[in-house]
Amino acid sequence: MRVSQSVVKSIAMALLLGPISALAGQGNLVSEVQRFRSYPFIDKAYQALRNDEPVEAEKLSRHVLDEISPHVIEARVIVVQALDQQGLYKEALDMAASLPPGDQAALVQSLRLNWINQGDLSAAIVEGWLAEGADAAQREQVLRSYAQRLHELHGPIAALRWLQGRPASELTVTALLERSVFAEQAEQWMAVISDLEPLAADGVLPAESWRRLGLAYVLTDNDRLPAYLQSAPSSEDEAGLRVSAAERAIGQGQAKQAKQLLLPLERAQALSMPQRALLLQAARDDGDVALATELAVRLDRPCLESIEWLSVAAPQLAREALGDCSPAIDPRHWLILAQRLEAEHTLMSAILPEPWNTQRQDYLLARWLARNEFAKARDWLQQQAPSPRRTARLAQIAQSIGDKNAAASEWREHYRATGEIRSADLASFLWLQADRPAEARAFLADVWQRRGELPEPLLSRLVDLYVQAPDLKVSQLDEFARQLPPSARGRLYGALAAQARCGVLAQLTVNAPTDVEELRALGVCSLPQQPGQAVVYLQLAAGAGDIQSRGQLAYALAAAGLPEDAYAQWSSMPADELDIEARLALSRVALTLGHLDAAEQHWQDARSRTLEGWRMGALISEARGRDDQALERYRQAQALGEQPADYYQGAVVAFRAGREELGMQWLRRETELAPENGLFLQEYGMRLAAAATPAERAQAVAPLSKAAMLLPENTDLAQALAFRLIETGELEEARAQLRRSIDLLSVEASEETQRFAARRQHESLERRNRISLATSWSPDGVRRSAGQRRNDEFSHGVLLDHPLDSPFANRLSAYGRIMGAGKDGDALDTIGGGVGLRYMPFQSINLNLYGELFREDKRVADNDLMLRASASFLDEGEYRNDWRVDQSHWPERSLYMDAAWWVDESERLLVTRFTRGHAFKLPTSSAQTLGPYLVGQGTEQDRQQDLRVGAGLRWQLWFDDDRYNAYRRRLSMSVEYQQALGGNLYERANGLQIGIELAL
Repeated sequence: MRVSQSVVKSIAMALLLGPISALAGQGNLVSEVQRFRSYPFIDKAYQALRNDEPVEAEKLSRHVLDEISPHVIEARVIVVQALDQQGLYKEALDMAASLPPGDQAALVQSLRLNWINQGDLSAAIVEGWLAEGADAAQREQVLRSYAQRLHELHGPIAALRWLQGRPASELTVTALLERSVFAEQAEQWMAVISDLEPLAADGVLPAESWRRLGLAYVLTDNDRLPAYLQSAPSSEDEAGLRVSAAERAIGQGQAKQAKQLLLPLERAQALSMPQRALLLQAARDDGDVALATELAVRLDRPCLESIEWLSVAAPQLAREALGDCSPAIDPRHWLILAQRLEAEHTLMSAILPEPWNTQRQDYLLARWLARNEFAKARDWLQQQAPSPRRTARLAQIAQSIGDKNAAASEWREHYRATGEIRSADLASFLWLQADRPAEARAFLADVWQRRGELPEPLLSRLVDLYVQAPDLKVSQLDEFARQLPPSARGRLYGALAAQARCGVLAQLTVNAPTDVEELRALGVCSLPQQPGQAVVYLQLAAGAGDIQSRGQLAYALAAAGLPEDAYAQWSSMPADELDIEARLALSRVALTLGHLDAAEQHWQDARSRTLEGWRMGALISEARGRDDQALERYRQAQALGEQPADYYQGAVVAFRAGREELGMQWLRRETELAPENGLFLQEYGMRLAAAATPAERAQAVAPLSKAAMLLPENTDLAQALAFRLIETGELEEARAQLRRSIDLLSVEASEETQRFAARRQHESLERRNRISLATSWSPDGVRRSAGQRRNDEFSHGVLLDHPLDSPFANRLSAYGRIMGAGKDGDALDTIGGGVGLRYMPFQSINLNLYGELFREDKRVADNDLMLRASASFLDEGEYRNDWRVDQSHWPERSLYMDAAWWVDESERLLVTRFTRGHAFKLPTSSAQTLGPYLVGQGTEQDRQQDLRVGAGLRWQLWFDDDRYNAYRRRLSMSVEYQQALGGNLYERANGLQIGIELAL
């Protein structure tokens, strides 16, 4: 039992103040005077004590004792009281010892109790007091006060330990009861049992201590508890102890023991509702289904709570009982239990509010789908109320069974109901999977138009669908493109470019593109036809950070004729961005720029030993002048795939390297691989046409003829074929080719020269007869040719030359001529003529050989045989005597040599004449020239010679031309002054010579 501190103080004050009057009566050792003198101080000391001024009270009292009389008991008592109030208990006890013995014990006891209650005494002091005291009540009082003080200062354990250390003789029943309280507080239940069991056995245990001992039995699982319960002071105490024991048993997992403790009370209807709930918990923990069910009903516990417990203890019973629980009370809990119990039948018929009804459907569908019961799931779902969720689930089921069309339709309906873009995504995707792109495109286009936007993946899909649609017109695609944001439009353009549909892209409206993919696509499509425009697009794309455009930009720069920029672009790219094609292109550009060693190095770095790679390597070798290496690389390319172009280029290198046979072999192979390639046939034919032998040149006719058919607009080819046909004697076909070339050539100045040459050649081939009329007057009979034997003042001649058809290919002709001469004023006193043959042994040399039967009639007929040879030199090319359409004046030059031998007369005549002049066109509409010239001539006739020089002026007129023939006729007049230099043939005569010639 605990003694309060206030009680102890009250007792101490009573002990101190109570005997004051008695003590005062005993002060017979103090005289009246001393008492009188002390009275004011004593009164003030009492007043100080009442004012809680113990120091002042002590001071006044000690003044009385020190200055008036040490025997004033009242002063001593006040000092003790003042020291007590100051907490100076030891000094107070020392002062109390000086008091009379009769009342000393009570005062000392009071001081000790105050010291215990106010201080922190050591156990040794208290134990000394207990040993001194003879009064049992005072010892118990000190013992309990000190125990209580230990409890206050240091807790129940300190108090318990100190009491446990006291001899049994000092411990009364009250002390034992108080020690059990400390043991209970310290949770030292065995100490509780050891203190209270003897008292219980003696029957002196109070009700409160009975409950304490019972609790100790409970907490120590003491087997004496059942018997101890029989000694309960009351039924309430027994019930309380049983409940406490049951709670502890439940806490320790001993449900069966708890149930046994509580069941008697339940049978006696002694349990409150909370205690009955405790019994329910014990029954459930013990697995007592029947008791738990009964108690749950009696306690009116929630139905789902019972199902929750039954779902573990008796699942089948819980499954059967779940239908009796209303889902509306707690639909979430009900659904969880139904899922845990797998109560499919109950779930199928249950009606739950949202969102749990949706979860119910999802659970059932998940179970059926996991078991592949798709038909059951779809049939059940179709019976449910329409909702977007139901539509989505039907779509998922259709997907699971592979019905893509149905799934797409359901997702479309779900999108229309909810607007969820994922549904549109799935619908379009499934239509694509079902090979129905038109439906996907129409649906996505409708979604796009209604929403005004689409997520990037869906918009990309729509773009791809438009690109892949075969039935869309360009106008529809253009309208679609204009509505797209830049990034999607770039994807559209990129897809068209990737499919090589640049023609379609070119018809689309392009307004200030900004997206890199759009720019790249426009650049790629512009590259073949507009490389400059491609450069602009690709530079913008590359500047915006598009890596793919960097390589394309280099190609565009190269195609735009900016090889330096292309080379710089490729060179600036990291090596890992350069694929084989890019390295080959880099090599090609380096070759274009003349960086031959770099081109070779780039080619080596590409490590491309494909046909294209070897071809590029061969071109590099060509440029580096390593023809043998180039030929070897062309052989490698030809081994990988016979391409006519490789044989052609290889042949060019072979010819340059002097390997004519190999070049012709590769050209022939080239025409075999590409028999319809006119350019290849032309090159092969031209090479054959330039061969050394007529037989080889004749082989050129076939390839040139086929090339002419394949290249009908090629004038050079037509003319080359004409020349070969002339050589082979196919004159009619040669004229046809010349006419074709003339038709192809325009009358513009740039082509008129070539056209006139063709017309002149055509006229030459068409001409069958050559007629010329010539007359001249020379006072001294100086001759210009060896074809006239007489040296007369006047000389006339008419010549008819007719080519003969023969194996000599127009180089043999028959001719006849009439000649007249006169002198001394008679212009014609001699007439003669002859017939003969003329032969040109060489095509390239203007050499003519004649054999003529000559007859001259001057009073007496003279017949003879003339053998003659004539040739002209230095009159070809720019010095020829011919009309020129592209020049206003030109030089002329000729070295004419003529030798004749009259066999019968054994007479010979040699003439060598060199002329050098310059012709000027006359400003007339007809073809006329006027040209001065210088002449040097040497003549020998029967050992007579003549050497002279001269100067002359010649006028010429060309006429009678048509579309295909140059001028057929020519009229020429010349006036020439001659100065003899030596010789005796013409008696060194000087003078004029006038000549007229008409060529018909």
